[in-house]
Amino acid sequence: MPRINRLKPLAVEKAKTPGRQADGGGLYLVVKPGPRKSWAFIYRRGAKTTELGLGSLADVSLVAARAAASEFRDVLSQGGDPRTHRARKRQAKALEDARSVTFETAARRYHERHKAKWHSEQYTTQWIRCLELHAFPEIGNLSVTDVDMVAILKVIEPIWYDLPRVAQIVRANIESVLDLARVEGQRTTDNPARWDLLKHALPAREGARAAGHFRALSHSDVPALLKDLEKEDTVSALCLRFTILTVARTNESTACRWTDIDLAARTRTVQILKGGKGWQHLVPLSDQAIELLRGLMVDGKPVGEYIFPARNRRGHLGTSAMLDLLERLKWNDRTTTHGIRSAFKTWATERTNYPREVVELCLSHLQGDPLERAYQRGDIIEKRRQLMQAWADYFETGEQTANNVVAIRA
Repeated sequence: MPRINRLKPLAVEKAKTPGRQADGGGLYLVVKPGPRKSWAFIYRRGAKTTELGLGSLADVSLVAARAAASEFRDVLSQGGDPRTHRARKRQAKALEDARSVTFETAARRYHERHKAKWHSEQYTTQWIRCLELHAFPEIGNLSVTDVDMVAILKVIEPIWYDLPRVAQIVRANIESVLDLARVEGQRTTDNPARWDLLKHALPAREGARAAGHFRALSHSDVPALLKDLEKEDTVSALCLRFTILTVARTNESTACRWTDIDLAARTRTVQILKGGKGWQHLVPLSDQAIELLRGLMVDGKPVGEYIFPARNRRGHLGTSAMLDLLERLKWNDRTTTHGIRSAFKTWATERTNYPREVVELCLSHLQGDPLERAYQRGDIIEKRRQLMQAWADYFETGEQTANNVVAIRA
């Protein structure tokens, strides 16, 4: 039996000569220039010699190093490998630590990590507030490994009918938190908040999004929506009106900058990203859209960077602001912001004679290669301008004007 515990605490403290000093039983004090001191356990299995670092002297005391060495000797006596034993022990501890991470802790960590990239402070606040109100009371104290379908339903079902928009936001936020937990190794099972899984467990709800499509407004109802918007003196109402006039996507309106607008040319520029490539797309502006923009200026000059700023003027309007407005105006069961684009396409297809490619370009559905689109900046933008003006006129009056139905010359 080799002699162990050879080193004296004072000798360990004063050791300065580089090299290894044996404590016995495979434990060594390793001294490097500086001096830097650490512990190592050296063992032999068959023809292979292995050195395991146990940590620096500043972190691991003599007593702790001897305890670790004793544990490794026991493993060797049973035919095991200390390196494999330590790896398994660390995995077990990581799993134990993961089970102690609650959903609320994980959610707040996700919020802290991602809020810097969120441009709207309103969205940043609403993101965590939705979970504080609806998720934390039910599942906040659960470990992220224990959040299953039953737990998700306890959060979602009570608000599924009464607060449909909030229910979707809460679900999406929970999904993001659990995805992060899986990336960090705190979960190994599937994400129960995924919509393609959760939809099978929730009851049908009238007006809910189905088959992957947004609720779309009938074009005959668009003028009535405008009348309700005219009663609202808010940035979100102005943004929604601009969105309808330009048949833009939500983020194309909320994040629109004054530098994207050319009042002289009566156009706005939209950055289109597709397949990892980007290009600029010109959108013609109607008289009504120009009037709206001029009304947002002060002394004929833009104010700030964004046309539709957040309430605190830091960043732009949140992407959920227009949906929240539709919900407050009781229009959310009939349409979404994106669904209004469908109203334009139906109106343009059924009530005008404009070619399909003109309609698609008004929706920023770009076709062809970049060279072809470059040539479309000429004549076709004037055709689009006529169509967008006809849409704006219809949007305000609900009546078909003479300009709505025209024969396009070859």
